[in-house]
Amino acid sequence: MNAVAVDPGGYMGSAARNGTPHLTTARAYIGGGNFAGAIAALEPIIIANPRDVEALSLMGFSQRKNGNHEAALGYYTQALALDPEHLGANEYLGELYVETGRLALAQERLDIIEAACGTECDAYKQLAAMIAAAR
Repeated sequence: MNAVAVDPGGYMGSAARNGTPHLTTARAYIGGGNFAGAIAALEPIIIANPRDVEALSLMGFSQRKNGNHEAALGYYTQALALDPEHLGANEYLGELYVETGRLALAQERLDIIEAACGTECDAYKQLAAMIAAAR
């Protein structure tokens, strides 16, 4: 299993990676491409703690990968309201914007990522490549 499988985007510290059993389960489902399973694992986390930025970001990721762009946008918006510099949520929201043809908004997310971690971090490289491919 690669890094994306256990840590989509690779942006979490060890404490966040350890998380709850449901968060660990959600990451395993994401790694296996089972986004419906990830959504089911993330729901109780978000119900118990609606301010869990990591769970909100991963829920947005899973919803987007499951084809639910509007739901994904809602979760990314919630995550970024709590932590505007969260790398994963910013990258994933940027990816949503690329997937839906909103490149100017994707570029805004890329600018936020650059301000937070520069141009050499994975979040920047991945979103920049996706934007470039869409142009």
